[in-house]
Amino acid sequence: MKRAHAVPSDHPLFNPTVFFIPTPMIDDLRARIERWLWCGASGGYIVGSARIGKSRALQFLSHHLTTRTGEALPVVRINLKGRDKKTIASVWRNMLYAIGQAPASDRELSDTMSIRVTAYFAEQSLRNKNRQIVLVVDEFQRLLIRQLAAFAELYDELVELGVHLIVVFVGNEGESEHLLEQISDHQYEHLYGRFFMQRYHWHGLRSREAVGVCLKEFAKVKYPADTGPTLLQSFLPLLHKQDWHLTSLATPLWQIYREEYGKPLKLSSWPMQYFIATVKTLILDYLPRYGVNSPEMIEEMIRYSLAVSGLPTERGKST
Repeated sequence: MKRAHAVPSDHPLFNPTVFFIPTPMIDDLRARIERWLWCGASGGYIVGSARIGKSRALQFLSHHLTTRTGEALPVVRINLKGRDKKTIASVWRNMLYAIGQAPASDRELSDTMSIRVTAYFAEQSLRNKNRQIVLVVDEFQRLLIRQLAAFAELYDELVELGVHLIVVFVGNEGESEHLLEQISDHQYEHLYGRFFMQRYHWHGLRSREAVGVCLKEFAKVKYPADTGPTLLQSFLPLLHKQDWHLTSLATPLWQIYREEYGKPLKLSSWPMQYFIATVKTLILDYLPRYGVNSPEMIEEMIRYSLAVSGLPTERGKST
């Protein structure tokens, strides 16, 4: 089985850094963050395994969070770097770069940087009548506890200006444990109370139903966006003409993953990175060549696609 026409070489399916689909987990995370905000929380933290899709989810949600009255929420995202110098000043520099401003010099003081950051946040909060704004801090496990003082200062300064800031920290589960243990000490109660009372555990796919929803989102992808052909029209035109649906793979995909990877390796969920890699391999390499007439062949194609997706074959090791 071959493609009926050439596919553009810049199709997003070929580029893992730009290909993205919404998921049920993102819907759940959006509801949780909005609940924090609407109920007056000043912060929370999100943890999950590495390569499970946390950063991409927050990147997407940065354009879709709303106030209780339905106004768009301005969101600032910073990705903390693993610098040698872990200072409060380095946090302010990170925030300046995140808002599109450069430090005046390598020696610019925290005081002046904090004034510039606070002014920016206050101005952005005017985009909604409730003066609410979200700061997402990615890779927060890279922080030292003293660096959290910058976020507490920003929050306090904005309160004085009538701005409701919520800080959402995002990090890898195992790597963030030491910092979280420190924050739980009574001497850091001012940090714990502001930012770490609310917790959300990010996970991958946990059910056949969730796999089916994601496959449906795969099938909706068009390139060019909105006007171009769907994935099936581009890559599997003959199956599309036969009215075959990608969602028909949900049951064998989930069953084979669970029986051959999930249960034996005691994986709590199927990370999106590996799920997307599996489905992309099926669409690009196997389904165009072998079709869907044989259930046994479909299962073999799924096994081969899972094997090359990068999923671990044993604890700590990938294929």
